[in-house]
Amino acid sequence: MILIIIFSLNLRWVPIIGAGDMKAPMEILRHLVLPATTIGLFSTGVIMRMTRVQMLEVLDQDYIRTAFSKGISDSRCTSNTR
Repeated sequence: MILIIIFSLNLRWVPIIGAGDMKAPMEILRHLVLPATTIGLFSTGVIMRMTRVQMLEVLDQDYIRTAFSKGISDSRCTSNTR
């Protein structure tokens, strides 16, 4: 809803509703920008959360702790969380 208010009502960059003229490809793309952006932003947040959880899970594994105990440098580590 916020994206509709900003980009459709305030800025008037994309249409609020409708499918557009089905014979004009650019008009169809113009109508698809806002829904595609919304779905992409939502998916990006979910993927970022899942990636973070998996990364933290791997950093707690035994072989990572062994590498740190043997003196691996922080620059060789993919995350500076330790």
